Amino acid sequence: MIDKYPQIQNEFNEFSQSDVTHALQISGMAIWEYDIISRDVKFNENWFVILGYGLDELPPKTSTFYQLLHPEDYDILKDAEKAHLIHNPHGILEVQYRMRTKSGKWKWLRNRSKLIYDEDDHPIKWVGSILDISRLKDSEHQVIQKNQHINAVVNSLSDIIYEIDEDYTFINCWVPNNNPLHTRIKSYKGKNVSDVFSRTVYSYFKNLVDETINTGKPQELTYYSPKFDKYYLARTTMIPRNDSFKKHITMVVQDITSIQKTRNRLEKNEANLNAIIQNTSDVFWAIDITGNMIIFNQAFDELYYNLSHLHPEIGAPLYDGFLLDETAKRWRLIHAKSLNGIDTQFSKHVHFLDGRKRFYKFHINPLKNLEGEIIGSVVTGRDIDDIYTSKKQAEKAARLKSKFVSTISHEIRTPLNAILGTCHQLELNNKQENLNEDINILHLASENLLSLINDVLDFTKLESGKSTYKPSHFNLTHLLKNISQFLRNLATNKGLEFNIDITEDLPEFITTDKTKLHQILTNLLNNAIKYTDKGMVNFRVTSNKTSKDKALIGFEIIDTGVGIPKSDLKNIFDSFTQSSTSFDLQKGGTGLGLAITKNLVNLLNGEITVKSTVGKGSIFYLELEFDIYHQKMKTTEPHYLSEDLEGINILIAEDNEINAKIITRLLGQWNASYDLACNGQIAVDYAKKTSYNLILMDIQMPKKNGFEASSEIRNLNIGNNCSTPILALTAQPDFSFDPSYQEGIFNGYILKPFHPDNLKSILLTHTKHSA
Repeated sequence: MIDKYPQIQNEFNEFSQSDVTHALQISGMAIWEYDIISRDVKFNENWFVILGYGLDELPPKTSTFYQLLHPEDYDILKDAEKAHLIHNPHGILEVQYRMRTKSGKWKWLRNRSKLIYDEDDHPIKWVGSILDISRLKDSEHQVIQKNQHINAVVNSLSDIIYEIDEDYTFINCWVPNNNPLHTRIKSYKGKNVSDVFSRTVYSYFKNLVDETINTGKPQELTYYSPKFDKYYLARTTMIPRNDSFKKHITMVVQDITSIQKTRNRLEKNEANLNAIIQNTSDVFWAIDITGNMIIFNQAFDELYYNLSHLHPEIGAPLYDGFLLDETAKRWRLIHAKSLNGIDTQFSKHVHFLDGRKRFYKFHINPLKNLEGEIIGSVVTGRDIDDIYTSKKQAEKAARLKSKFVSTISHEIRTPLNAILGTCHQLELNNKQENLNEDINILHLASENLLSLINDVLDFTKLESGKSTYKPSHFNLTHLLKNISQFLRNLATNKGLEFNIDITEDLPEFITTDKTKLHQILTNLLNNAIKYTDKGMVNFRVTSNKTSKDKALIGFEIIDTGVGIPKSDLKNIFDSFTQSSTSFDLQKGGTGLGLAITKNLVNLLNGEITVKSTVGKGSIFYLELEFDIYHQKMKTTEPHYLSEDLEGINILIAEDNEINAKIITRLLGQWNASYDLACNGQIAVDYAKKTSYNLILMDIQMPKKNGFEASSEIRNLNIGNNCSTPILALTAQPDFSFDPSYQEGIFNGYILKPFHPDNLKSILLTHTKHSA
């Protein structure tokens, strides 16, 4: 190929053709030529070696070249050729690009080429050489990455880094880009330290450099700059070198003004804290890992003396007898726990040598040093005897009050159930119009009495903290329809229009405390019906999906009732508060209904507001956020009170004759079959012989109570009632907290007194589910 270009061969006239060929093979350089007229392309053997192909595997065509060229480099190559032809047609064109090898990898190649012209200065050929520069490119990439890494590290720090030689000249300067002095510090390179810093700072730096070079060890110095009111920390380290040039060191300068000023404040705070500890009435002391005293305050000194007639001493062991011998072992065990990182607190009576006894609360925590290592225990103690005594008295009074309210409620509910049941029967069967008014008065008085009892019990439960959040998954639309169905009957009986409007985008299933949500909505709707004598009650439900898993749901209750004066609105949710309107006072009540509702709303993390105008009505707006339950649940449509219980067989266990008559009459009117047992033993005997769809079990009965009878029925080896739903009949208002109830024997409970419609709805639910 060389002999075809005499001008090239002249350059190698001292070498033979074979010498040149061998030299090219050794160098790994490929040469090529492209005939502009014939468009023939020639490559030497190294071209195929570079790309990993055999000599007969790559056709010598321009199309082959462009097929192997990286797509991103095509335009680069074409642009370079175009610029060369315009600006330097007789010069040498150098361009770098990537080619795909036989293995599929990309290699970086450097192409140097030149146009060959004829005697008339017309271009006839391209000739050129190709060299594999992939390793060079990799090295360049690594250097770039390394520099980027160094710059990133420097910019992530707030420190300034200098490289200084033994003559105190700045060789390099690294400073973060966001430093206000970035440009100025960069200009230090090549200058002497004495040229850029004051005499004082120069002396600091000079001494550091000298000490580092002389000792070969890292040095550091903290200094203060009055001019800028700043503290700096300079650290120097020797740079290892293998040549005979001047010695170099790195100096890292850190602005520690905030750290130093914080340290100064901490020292001041430590003095203040020590003064507080010494003057506090709480006892305070600390011991090391061996049990010796580290620090104590005056209050502990006095306590220690009153318990042992000794004074504590720093460095001396803690005297075992200062809290009596039986307590000393316990203290040592607690100290051992503390050394293992465990916090402990307990309360105990402390017995003084003069016969006094006081109740103390102690906190024992691990004592750690600045490195986080546990070096002992720190103890604080407080005399809470007065608080303890008051608390015990308050707890005793609360228990007595709760027991009294529960007992009175139970005793009132049982006869009240009979009164309400009888009222219902009189309303259904009365044929004498002159008795209607008396029956209505009796019914209204009974309902008011029940409402009073429920309000007091609910308030007592909330006040004592027994009301807790119990979430479950359920169909919200079905719950709303059930509530509306029951309350529509109350509104209709008063001649009121009752409307419910539920948005279409309401989540199908939600997770919350279903019982509390039911009580909140029932309270508000009952209130609206109670204080509205004409017009309507509207119930609107809207939904706003705040995320994939949560929905903000608004409940709006609008009535055309008596309204609430503006002066009463700010206190309407307070306990024992009623509106001052004469109409409101005529309705009676404890003034606890809205207070209970507000507390329940708080338990569900919601908000409730009210707007009202006297004589025009009120609007209560409740907003709650619920978790959306995405899994499908097996649900049933709400039962309607027009359904009867025909074909349903129920076992009733009730020892109160009047209550038994009320229940059996109702079941008879609803076409249900039933058996009546007057005690728990008879109920068990019935369950052995007959299969039931549902069992209603009174709790307080002779021979066998409701718990005993239900437990025995569940464990029967004969009969088919071991899985029959059992509902407890009880007048105990906090029955759900009873440990026996929580064992799972019962499927639910019915609280006496019950409304016939409510009883029927519960029976329909449980009998349909068990069918």
